[in-house]
Amino acid sequence: MILKSLVAIGLVIVVLFTFPSYDPQNEATLFDQYQSIIAQDRNTSFPVMTFNIRVDIEERDVANHFKNRVFRIRDTILKWRPHLMGLQEPFAGQLLHLQSTLPKRYREIGFHRNTGDLGHPSRHYDFKVGFLYDDEHLELISQDYIWLSKTPRVQDSRSWNSNGIRTLNIAVFQRIHFPNDPKIIAFNTHLDAFVEEARREQSKIVAQMIEEYAEKYPDSPIFLFGDFNTAPGQMSHRILRSQIDDAWMVCQSSSTCIQNHVSPSFHGWFGSRMDTWGGRLIASAVFVLHGMGAIVPHHIPRSIHEVIDVLKTPLPFSIWEAIPNPFRLHVDWIMFRSGKAIDVSPQLMLVADVRDHNFSSDHFPIVGLFKMNPRDRTQSDGKQ
Repeated sequence: MILKSLVAIGLVIVVLFTFPSYDPQNEATLFDQYQSIIAQDRNTSFPVMTFNIRVDIEERDVANHFKNRVFRIRDTILKWRPHLMGLQEPFAGQLLHLQSTLPKRYREIGFHRNTGDLGHPSRHYDFKVGFLYDDEHLELISQDYIWLSKTPRVQDSRSWNSNGIRTLNIAVFQRIHFPNDPKIIAFNTHLDAFVEEARREQSKIVAQMIEEYAEKYPDSPIFLFGDFNTAPGQMSHRILRSQIDDAWMVCQSSSTCIQNHVSPSFHGWFGSRMDTWGGRLIASAVFVLHGMGAIVPHHIPRSIHEVIDVLKTPLPFSIWEAIPNPFRLHVDWIMFRSGKAIDVSPQLMLVADVRDHNFSSDHFPIVGLFKMNPRDRTQSDGKQ
């Protein structure tokens, strides 16, 4: 009887961590559709990406070290050819390394200090929420950079017990082939990985800045990229949706928008195994604790004491505020807001570069393809 029970349990575990299985051909099909949409109307198509490329640190598996991943990141970027990318986590040296593998048209935007030398030690953290943009399609008009704290203009400031210094990169672009169209506003951020109160307060600052730029550039479309360390449905997501739409949700509700159905965007080097029913169950439970205020380690617990420490953590927030969407556990999002002169709609949203080995990062990138239609091009000429 015991043996039968163990066999049954073993079979359940195997099934849970085997299905659903990801078919790589799915991405190949989606890529063909992506290219087809762009080919049909290059003037209104706006391809973008958000990608946490993982900080350059020593890894347990040498294959996951940045120097061994950088060419996979390059291949992913060159495959999808986004006009604009929000990157999270790179040191300045990583960005330089990545740029050296890319066409020169991909230009960087970070926190610009007095020195122009990206290799200078003072610029080590300048690109933790950096942009890369294609200067054949976009011209940088202006840029701003703030800290997500009670004193946003104080460099390196942090509040609410935020584990890390968290920032918001803001850029204003002009589409080169449409000089009379309104400008494009882009935000890129990375919310705190450990403290729920900090994530909520940081989200409020981001939402406030979006509102300010929407008032300053009412005709312009706005895009927000980032790693939010929060799943859709949780409080930071709700706060941001008060000012800006979640592109994935809008795509999901559209009969014409194309998307895949990969549940995680952070996979922690487990790859598509995190998209199995077992992976989703574990991730959902962790997100609930995370959203209630538990300090959850970003690794498999090394002992039962680590598990007990997490469970002993006071949980200051309600479980009803912490329940995520179990079918979409993305921490990486692309959000958007149409302008008065430009109507924005997602045509394709997907979790890309899904694999089980030879990873480009411990996150999968999110690719978005948007259609930007002037509501009335003659009225938008010369504005802003």
